[in-house]
Amino acid sequence: MREVWICGTLEPTHCLDVTQYWETKIQALYNHKSQIGDPEVLATRMRQRRTPESTDENPLYEENFHRLYLA
Repeated sequence: MREVWICGTLEPTHCLDVTQYWETKIQALYNHKSQIGDPEVLATRMRQRRTPESTDENPLYEENFHRLYLA
């Protein structure tokens, strides 16, 4: 079965723990120099997107998706 995962949706159907990839995501965003402005401001903003149950010692990150199944 084919499927599409849509991010940035107001009606997510799936939540993924992406904690182990978060720093990699930030590093990847640095490659978009013309779109991010100050890299340190971006990194700070991204690290503030922790889940409510996160702590400074144990930050947790999640991303939500709406999953569509295609026939």
